[in-house]
Amino acid sequence: MALFRRRKKSAEAKVRRREIPRGLWLKCPACNEIVFKREIDASLGVCPKCQFHFQLTRSQRLEMLVEPKSFVEWDGRLRSVDALQFQGAESYVVKLKAAREKTGYEDAITCGRARIGPHDVALGVMDFAFLGASMGSVLGEKVTRLFE
Repeated sequence: MALFRRRKKSAEAKVRRREIPRGLWLKCPACNEIVFKREIDASLGVCPKCQFHFQLTRSQRLEMLVEPKSFVEWDGRLRSVDALQFQGAESYVVKLKAAREKTGYEDAITCGRARIGPHDVALGVMDFAFLGASMGSVLGEKVTRLFE
């Protein structure tokens, strides 16, 4: 019977997968929507669906706030030390070294002078990526110098 005859296998079609570059889309942790990264960038790090604020790096924050090429950093080479020799699962020195390697900065805050519009301002920008922006001796010193 013709109904039960085996069909000849047709040549298998090759399916080409499109490679989508990483980083084009982000999943919002608040609303779980998949959002085009350019939309988030255009809205200065805010989800266009639910208004969740994504974490910004200090360089992103400075770029967003001040006039181009107007920022001049103060005290960029000040470095924290472990004067009290804190102990925990890891020593503070090890944590500092890891944070410096991860962020490329010496401390959790960057202070300096810049222009916002026509105004000269002194500002400090903290970065949560550097030990949760915890306040060490250098951060305190930089904030003091900023206010002075």
